Amino acid sequence: MSVSADKYETLRFRLMVIERLKLLKRMFSYKELSSITGVPETVLCRYIKGSIIPSYDQAERIWNALNKMVDIRKLILEKLEVIGEGFVDLSQILSDPYMLQYIAQHVYMLFAGKRVTKVLAPAVNGIPLATAIALTFQVPLVIARRTRNINVIDYVEGSYIGPSADIVTFYVPKRMIKRKDEVLIVDDIVRTGRTLRTMAKIVEKVKAIISGAVVLVGIGDSWKKEVNIPVEVIVQLPKTLK
Repeated sequence: MSVSADKYETLRFRLMVIERLKLLKRMFSYKELSSITGVPETVLCRYIKGSIIPSYDQAERIWNALNKMVDIRKLILEKLEVIGEGFVDLSQILSDPYMLQYIAQHVYMLFAGKRVTKVLAPAVNGIPLATAIALTFQVPLVIARRTRNINVIDYVEGSYIGPSADIVTFYVPKRMIKRKDEVLIVDDIVRTGRTLRTMAKIVEKVKAIISGAVVLVGIGDSWKKEVNIPVEVIVQLPKTLK
């Protein structure tokens, strides 16, 4: 990494810490944030209002302190609703822009040090999360759709056999992922692993690199037999939900 790129990433992290403080200010008072971070209330106020930004070392201390005290998994579980065996409703999370931004920052740090040039997500439910993550990484978002666009000629496609023996196919315009790209695959839920495996096949078909994959919620662990790439699961739930 060049010196200028390193300075840019350092500044991005410092600004991201301020954004995280702004998000948490919706849940905590300045007094509570000061107790968590060890930073005086007056200084936190200046950070949040944008008057000053923390040094890199200070930003790192604040980030680590917040991660210890504010469990992202707990925040997600509080908004997650079980609606049946093996099924959850994530609408409260996926419709909350502040929550999505908080999760996206978490994902950004999970993949710190890895190069990501594209974010790939299957339509439909994972799109809000993938959009927030792409914005945080500042890279293009590629959507794998279930239907072709008549205005696009060349597609890369991947398929799997669904539960009713139907063939489920995803299409990505060929020009959207290049051989030089390093792709982060994003989805909201992994239950069988078939969709993640299909996304990986699409990336492999164009000979691009898979930087990794991240899902918001994993249900059970049988899906791991279907997926041959590393997957970061933010919240893991048992197969039998109550």
